[in-house]
Amino acid sequence: MDRDRSGSLDAEEFANCCRINRLGLSDSEQRVLMRAFDTDFNGTINYDEFLRGVRGRLSTTRKKMVRT
Repeated sequence: MDRDRSGSLDAEEFANCCRINRLGLSDSEQRVLMRAFDTDFNGTINYDEFLRGVRGRLSTTRKKMVRT
């Protein structure tokens, strides 16, 4: 999906990703989702932002497992 190999997805790459994966989102829905993932507000989504957006925050139990 990262056509320019920048390490993140810009709005065009993200829209292409949504189309390829047949998410059925309108342009405005894609923009809303992009803003939700883009937690540093730089106009791109990096891998960490994507994972946090998909998985959410670590629960207390998961944090304990990670620390051991």
